[in-house]
Amino acid sequence: MSHHRDNTPSCQQIIDSFADPYLLVGTDYRIVAANRAFVETYDTQAQGVVGRDCRAVSCRLETSSDGDAGPCIVEHVLRSGERMRAIEQHQPGDGEVLRVQVTTSPIFDDDGELQYVAQMFTALGEANDTELLVGKSRAIAELRAQLERVAATPTTVLLLGESGSGKDCTAQYLHQASNRCCGPFLTVDCATLSPEKTEAELFGNQHDGSLGFFGQADGGTLFIDEIGELPITLQNRLLGVLERGEIKPVGSDSYRSVDVRVVVASNRDPGDLVGEGKLRKDLYYRLTAFPVRIPALRHHIEDVPLLAEFFLRQLDSGVQQLPLSAEVVAHLMGYDYPGNVRELRNVIERAIIYAAGEPLGTQHLVFDRDLFGTSDVEPPQETTPSDDRLLMRRGYRPGKAEMVAVLRECRGHRAKAAQRLGMSERTLYRYLKTLRED
Repeated sequence: MSHHRDNTPSCQQIIDSFADPYLLVGTDYRIVAANRAFVETYDTQAQGVVGRDCRAVSCRLETSSDGDAGPCIVEHVLRSGERMRAIEQHQPGDGEVLRVQVTTSPIFDDDGELQYVAQMFTALGEANDTELLVGKSRAIAELRAQLERVAATPTTVLLLGESGSGKDCTAQYLHQASNRCCGPFLTVDCATLSPEKTEAELFGNQHDGSLGFFGQADGGTLFIDEIGELPITLQNRLLGVLERGEIKPVGSDSYRSVDVRVVVASNRDPGDLVGEGKLRKDLYYRLTAFPVRIPALRHHIEDVPLLAEFFLRQLDSGVQQLPLSAEVVAHLMGYDYPGNVRELRNVIERAIIYAAGEPLGTQHLVFDRDLFGTSDVEPPQETTPSDDRLLMRRGYRPGKAEMVAVLRECRGHRAKAAQRLGMSERTLYRYLKTLRED
């Protein structure tokens, strides 16, 4: 009597063949199986994982930048029956934090009933996003969570926010959080495009072989800023690219495919742009599939100290000024920043110039309203120093704005700035001191 050996591989054998960590989860959130790669990567034991609630295992592995876990992806898939991808940060057994793309897929039985959820964890390259969204406030944490949820999808994202709120940095963060982070990231400002060459600049030119922004961004992300400035005649072409993933270069009779993630931004309400005839309604509905609003700085003012210290480090000259004094921090947080993060950076840059190597104090903080809200401050009418009298005879009265511009061009070097302004370094020092005290 012969015996037939069943060579059909078991479920465990199949999932052990996967190179990436893998979990199989039941509808009761209990882990049914874990493959060898999961056990090795997360330094655990399969028998210690199987039967446990996945929310206490895989969700526990996720940590956002502020230490809070994000929404449960398994719960979303069980509820919607749809496949979902997300970018998460996991900490395996060796303590190293990894960026991981989690692909969570529903598995149905023959009757179409959802029976299991499969999770595949794919490690991604390192992202240089630590300096793109600085802050620990709830508003910034929620912004990061939104971006990280949509990052792994191909969905077009619309960034909304006031001027200077950081739309470019937000778009870069989204790119770095995606599986396109190793691909190109390009920015196109519609307000600066040449009206005669916009089509070629965007979609390329067959005659001269130029790729255009879409061609150059193939495999990566294209950030289109100030969408309301894009000529209405070309908005239909953009809509076609978003829907079909194809571009037609100028002078070409054929289309070619491009794999580009598009992020669009506007500092105006897109509904208002539609009403003014600056944005096509069909493009409006395509762009508003996933809008993300970037908070104004006054709505997360608690992040000002971190941002200020970041700008000090970024501008090099300010490294010696850290940590900021309590008085400087209080002064910085007492302002509402109508120019948002961009204005804060300008304030810090001016402070470095005014301080000129001295300890940073409140007298060095000059806000935009101080510069542009009132007329320039006149220099004091000193009569004793001969160089001051010469300066007054010339009728030369530099204001704050000019001082800042010249000092910036001279990288804070007072001797060079004084020479450029036609005065002695001693006079420049006294003048700066007077301006600080005003």
